[in-house]
Amino acid sequence: MRHSTLFLPRVRAILAPRLAPPLAAALLLFTFAGCLSTDVNVRTDGTDEGAGILVRVYADPDAAKANRTEASGTLVELFSFDKRGKEIFLQRSLAGEWGVSQLPPGRYRLRVVAVLDAGGNIRETRSGDRETDFSVKSGQTAEVKVILKKTPTGLIVVAVVTVVIIAVAIAVIAGKSGNMPPLPGQVLAHLPPPPLIRPIIFAPELWIGPVDGSFPRERSAPPRVTSVHPEPGSVVASRRVMPTLTLSQPLDEAKIGPDTILMLGSKSGLVPGTTTVHRGLLRFAPSRDLFPGEAVTVTVRARGVVNPDGIRLESDFSWSFQVAE
Repeated sequence: MRHSTLFLPRVRAILAPRLAPPLAAALLLFTFAGCLSTDVNVRTDGTDEGAGILVRVYADPDAAKANRTEASGTLVELFSFDKRGKEIFLQRSLAGEWGVSQLPPGRYRLRVVAVLDAGGNIRETRSGDRETDFSVKSGQTAEVKVILKKTPTGLIVVAVVTVVIIAVAIAVIAGKSGNMPPLPGQVLAHLPPPPLIRPIIFAPELWIGPVDGSFPRERSAPPRVTSVHPEPGSVVASRRVMPTLTLSQPLDEAKIGPDTILMLGSKSGLVPGTTTVHRGLLRFAPSRDLFPGEAVTVTVRARGVVNPDGIRLESDFSWSFQVAE
């Protein structure tokens, strides 16, 4: 009996923090395994400042009806077309709501590329229904709703029930061992305010290759951060988190250095890892786990974020999130 008493706390300590992230990832895969749907509504604004595109991402039809957009984590890309019908990349974002204004009228394509889980791991979307084409005129705004349907329903119900049962069991184990997570107010009270990320991008701020009459841009316009993951002030269950950013312009990858992104934990200190670019996303891959309950600050060094014209980010950029107990 004594051996059993000593063994169970060790099992709880090992399994409780390790089971939560895989369970969350499994639920994410079930949730987004179904088809994507998009709905485009074009409205007239009555202005002559070009065309606009506004993107909103919803978890399901009920969220769309309530106009409750998703948190960061769904990678969506926007393209236009040249005279030969070839795609021209414009912008990508992980935000639940974002847009581009002052665009030339014409045909555009929206593509849902992937979904990031709590740890920043990329889960590819199914290729069948992930993109839609639409046209917008000057003085109009195309409002694009991306709905991530949960199908098949029966399988989702079984998956959710299973995950909830196991999560409750983990909570009971954690409660018996005195490791219950703090209340959200206690977790977030000491974190700095989230950074100001402007959700609407002006087309002249984009870098779209050589200047032509269709896409005027300002050569001196610096790149800026358009979305981050995890969201500022959020609480993540994963111990191995890959902070991810999108920017308004492509990057000169040769300028990215080992210290372009720094990750600092309140308990673990400076976290070693590597800065990479994948699918146009600027990411930091840590080489070790974070500590339970610590606050984590991610800093992007401006000197390593440089566009193809040699213009860098205006200043260092930081945000913070919390690791669950």
